[in-house]
Amino acid sequence: MDADEERALEELDVVLHSFYTESRKKGLGVQPRKGDVFICTSPKAGTTWMQQICHQLRTKGDMSFEEISNVVPWLETCGDLGIDADAEQVASPRLFKTHAWRPHLNTSNSREAKYIVITRNPEDSAVSFYNFLNGWFFRKDSISMETFLMKMFLKRGKPETIMNNPSYWEFLMSWWPHRNDENLLWLWYEDMKADHRGVVKRVAEFLGYDTADDELIDLVVKNSTFAFMKEHEGKFDEHTWKEANNSRCHMPEDAGSGTSKVMNGGRKPRPELGELKDLLQKKWEEVVTSQTGLKNYEELRAACP
Repeated sequence: MDADEERALEELDVVLHSFYTESRKKGLGVQPRKGDVFICTSPKAGTTWMQQICHQLRTKGDMSFEEISNVVPWLETCGDLGIDADAEQVASPRLFKTHAWRPHLNTSNSREAKYIVITRNPEDSAVSFYNFLNGWFFRKDSISMETFLMKMFLKRGKPETIMNNPSYWEFLMSWWPHRNDENLLWLWYEDMKADHRGVVKRVAEFLGYDTADDELIDLVVKNSTFAFMKEHEGKFDEHTWKEANNSRCHMPEDAGSGTSKVMNGGRKPRPELGELKDLLQKKWEEVVTSQTGLKNYEELRAACP
C-alpha cells in the first residue's frame, strides 16, 4: 500500500465518522408498532430490491415517490434527511430498512413487528460493497479492492458502540438464532434472483396479502424487475441523501453521482478476489462455524431452506 492509498483510507475514515450520532441513535431506537416491517440486511444483499417489493405491495404499485428511502426510511440515516422515523408513513404498514445487527435495534416490542432478513454470499457481498462505495465514499480507484477488504470489510467485528456497524458475519449471527421466529422471514438473495415471483409471493403472504390476487402479484413482480427499476433508476440512487450530506461528510458534492443501487448481480466465481477468498473463509470459520458448526455459506443455506 503506497502513500496515496494510505491517504485515501484516512479520508474514508473521516467520511465514516461524519454521520450524526443523535440521528442514528434516534432512528435505531424507534419503538416498533404492531405491523411494522423491518428489512434487515448486511450491505449489498438486496435491500433496495426488498424496499421496492414491500412498498409496491402496500401501495398497489405507486411510483410517485422521489427516492425509495424517503418512503421506506433507512433507520441509521433518516434523521439526516429530516425524516422522523417514528412518524406515520405514506401507507401501511410502516416499512424500515437497516444494516444494524439485532442488539442495536429497539426490540422491546419486537413481537408486534415483522422482520425480513436477507443474506447473500459473502464473496458477492464483499465485491458489490466495494464497487458501490468506490467513487462515492472514496475517490475512484484510490483504494484497491484488496486494501478495502483487508482494512474495512474483514477488519470489522462486533460493534463497540451504536455508531459502529457489524461485520457481515456478526450481523448474520445476531439474527440467526431468530430464523424460526413466527414474525421473521429469512430470505436468500440467490433465491430472489432464481425465483423472483416465488419470493414476492412469500413476502406477500408474510405481510398478510392475498397471494391468490394475481393482479397484485403480477404488478409487484413487474415493478421490481431489474428492467423496471433500471428504467426508474433515479428513484433508487440515494440522491436525496447525497445532496443533503455529501459536503457535510467531507465528500465532493457530486460524489457518487454515477453510483447505482440497481445492479444485475448474482453468484459469480469472483477471480478478482484471489487469495482473499481464503481470508473470507477463515473469517467465516472464526465467527459462523464456531457458533453453528456450519462450515460455509452453502451449508448455512441448507440449514435454513
